[in-house]
Amino acid sequence: MHTFVSALLQSMLFQYLEQDAGGHPVLQDSRATAYVLIESLYILTTLSRLYLIYERTLRIDKF
Repeated sequence: MHTFVSALLQSMLFQYLEQDAGGHPVLQDSRATAYVLIESLYILTTLSRLYLIYERTLRIDKF
């Protein structure tokens, strides 16, 4: 699960990255930074909701 989330965030970040003078990847501007943070929070919230649903399903199956 961790590698899936990591790959998802990296692919999302890729479109907002550019290289600085030293060749290091940096975000394009502050709007790109805000967008990436909001999208990251949305993805993490969605994943936590899915996990809670999965956990509840396991509890129901045990009874």
